[in-house]
Amino acid sequence: MKTSRRELFETVDKPALKPLPPERYQYATWVDAKIHIDYHFVFDDHYYSVPYQHIHHPVQIRASSKTIECFHQGKRIAAHARSHVRYGFTTLKEHMPPAHLAQAEWSPDRMKRWAKKIGQKTSEFIEHMIVSRAFPQQALRSCLGLLRMGDRFGEERLEKACAIALSVGATRYQQVESILKKRLDTLTHSHEQNDPVISDHGNIRGSKYYK
Repeated sequence: MKTSRRELFETVDKPALKPLPPERYQYATWVDAKIHIDYHFVFDDHYYSVPYQHIHHPVQIRASSKTIECFHQGKRIAAHARSHVRYGFTTLKEHMPPAHLAQAEWSPDRMKRWAKKIGQKTSEFIEHMIVSRAFPQQALRSCLGLLRMGDRFGEERLEKACAIALSVGATRYQQVESILKKRLDTLTHSHEQNDPVISDHGNIRGSKYYK
């Protein structure tokens, strides 16, 4: 006796079918990362939090167009909606430590004291970075990056670079680093100089010609 395809589907395939997933499949990429002292990892220039117990742990990041997931040893430890705000922070309060040793060691107050030893402008820039964050701890990495440039370029140059950055409305330590790398802090700009606006040229007679 012959059996139609329809009959085979109804008796064999259909009973084995399962409901479709509630959401469509999303392509995702995987990358390795590390949790820093501020209990955040960075993906595509944005910072995402994880439970603070995972500080310094190597992790794997699964990123789709809508979500960012963080895994440690195969277990998902955090999930966030993906953000495309460059240098922004996505932080969950439950990830923050109640009393964190690393946070105590590198607290905002310690950053401010360190900055004051370098100079007033460095202190102002550090203060600006801290108050611009929803949580002061979010600025720890940027503050460390700025202050350690004093070792790389010298504290005097760092102070001048911070002054320039503040004058142009810069908000990130990478902008200060750019000033130092381009040596813009070594250029002097005097408003009282008497140099002519038009440079010397063979066709310009100059004031002595008329004497």
